[in-house]
Amino acid sequence: KLEPDAAAASQVDLKFRNLTDVDVKVYAVDLMRLYLTRRNLDAIAGIDLAGIRPLLEKSIPLGGGKPFAEGAEAIDLPLEKEGAYLVMARGGNLYTSGIVLVSPLELEVLEEVDAGRVRVRVRDAVTGAYVPKAQVKVIGSDNPKFISGETDLRGVMVAEGVRGTATVVARKGTAQYAFHRGKTYLGQQAQQVPQKPGDGQTADKPQESPQSLEFNIRQQNDFNREGQRRRLESRYNAAPGGQGVQVDQAR
Repeated sequence: KLEPDAAAASQVDLKFRNLTDVDVKVYAVDLMRLYLTRRNLDAIAGIDLAGIRPLLEKSIPLGGGKPFAEGAEAIDLPLEKEGAYLVMARGGNLYTSGIVLVSPLELEVLEEVDAGRVRVRVRDAVTGAYVPKAQVKVIGSDNPKFISGETDLRGVMVAEGVRGTATVVARKGTAQYAFHRGKTYLGQQAQQVPQKPGDGQTADKPQESPQSLEFNIRQQNDFNREGQRRRLESRYNAAPGGQGVQVDQAR
């Protein structure tokens, strides 16, 4: 499991168990375009980077080479330029990935649950100043389209009509990013209305329940995760190829 190290922008913490080494690859990506392509950041490992040469590739020993070791390892990433970086790690047949941002931007996000409203404020973490004219895109897990806008002079952008858990990405210029992933469902969840006999449903036919819908969603999510795992595996086994990362190739 990869986690950013709050104390050092050029490090990530890798949590591991029963691994003696890990292979790490780092790619530069356009986070905004990636976001628009994937609709959220949960499926970020599913982008196709076949034939793209990583900025960094190295093998790291873990746990002092002892079998059945468990712990965390700080991985140094010599990332000097501002931007977004996709980090992928493989240990044996296990894979994980994450996004590292080298950016001064940070987000203050207020989620209004019942109203389905997300209030975003973009600020410079170094100076504390609010950032106007930053591009912001918001989408809920049940929204068909993105809600887009720019921050005002107070660094604020408000998105209305958000349904589901919200994902927010902000960009200033070409290389400064910040993002937020919500955990709370916003807006009103759709309710299924049971049909009465004679409304296209016989009395002895079982009605579809919200539980069956949730089961189908979980089943689809499991299928998507398995597909992402297979793409990660094929990506590591692919022969090295071209230069740079074009996220529009990640469709």
